[in-house]
Amino acid sequence: MRFHPSLVVGLLLAAPAPLLGQGAVPARDSGLVPVLEHRFSDSTDTVVVALRRGVVYLVEVAGPGTPSFRDARRGDQSAFVLAVASGADTLVRRFQVHPYWAGAHAVRLADLPAGTAATLRLYGDTRETQRMAARSRRPPGLGVLPEFEPQRFEAPAEPFVRIEAGALNPDGLFNTTMAFGGAVGLATDRNTFLLRAVRQSRNRNSGQDVSDARTFVTLDWERAFGVTRFQEGQVFVRAGAGALFRSPFKSTWTVDLGAGLRYRIVPRLFIVGALVDQLAWLPSETTGQICDPFSCSTIGIRSELQHNVGLLVDLELGFR
Repeated sequence: MRFHPSLVVGLLLAAPAPLLGQGAVPARDSGLVPVLEHRFSDSTDTVVVALRRGVVYLVEVAGPGTPSFRDARRGDQSAFVLAVASGADTLVRRFQVHPYWAGAHAVRLADLPAGTAATLRLYGDTRETQRMAARSRRPPGLGVLPEFEPQRFEAPAEPFVRIEAGALNPDGLFNTTMAFGGAVGLATDRNTFLLRAVRQSRNRNSGQDVSDARTFVTLDWERAFGVTRFQEGQVFVRAGAGALFRSPFKSTWTVDLGAGLRYRIVPRLFIVGALVDQLAWLPSETTGQICDPFSCSTIGIRSELQHNVGLLVDLELGFR
């Protein structure tokens, strides 16, 4: 753990009873502004939050575990955490948090036993911040503290891989055609960029395009809504474009549209389900000739915009 000397000295000189764990913690309606609430399922579960230097935060933990704050990018200890008196509620433990610097902090509960869960609530303590600023004769880090608002922070990009399988049905919703593939990409809280390759089987439902099994290769963007990527459920929409490879015929272009749900199973492991429509432009092509003693006729396919609609389920593994 790294301590900034100036910060440690300032805290020791200005620390009142609550800072040293010897006084009462303010009631929730006395200057505490909610910033974050998260239920941790194990000691590796992590959530990212933006904190400000010079601001005092209060953490409540309902359950086992000790709050840990680390730099979201470098992994260094990023805040001074001190236990304070819990008051009458012995089931909830409280801690004061003093960030070493402003920015993204990765929060987790260390020493959380396997198979247990705990809830962490993080507040901005406006009164304690004002009092600390007054004692140290420095302006408070928030400026006008009563107007404190939690900040949303986009987490650093996380690389991931996916494997997927399901149905991708050409020319009709019920022309069941199996498909499988995979993807690699980068994801933040709400934006995901990925390169996908999906192999569509050839069977009796291959529509006009009677080529061998076809491969869709697309560059996609997914935009999520609601909670962050590191929480349990996340709804998203998808759009992308690329190429359809369909030997022995000419390759053509394709557009990928879809919507789905990403659900976290354990930290860094997600299941992703999406309803998709792979639009493909099939140009007119000649496939051969049939001749009899009197004449020959040409066999071909006509141009069309083909819909390939289906449900694909992915297993996604993230890396950091």
